[in-house]
Amino acid sequence: MKVNIEELNVKMELQRRGISIRIRDNDDVFIGDMILNSSGMKWCAGRTTPANGKKKSWQEIIDFINT
Repeated sequence: MKVNIEELNVKMELQRRGISIRIRDNDDVFIGDMILNSSGMKWCAGRTTPANGKKKSWQEIIDFINT
């Protein structure tokens, strides 16, 4: 997998808009975008728009990881 953060040279607090992390496989084929913001994470597979992405709150993510 190739995971790129386009620009992360400053300390920042995630707010409503958040940041988008583009995910590609080892052959550089686009898989999707992961959007992180103050309310949680949203996964947008392929060309899925953020409005139609799958959302998880930070608490849901923490609960999943801790199980």
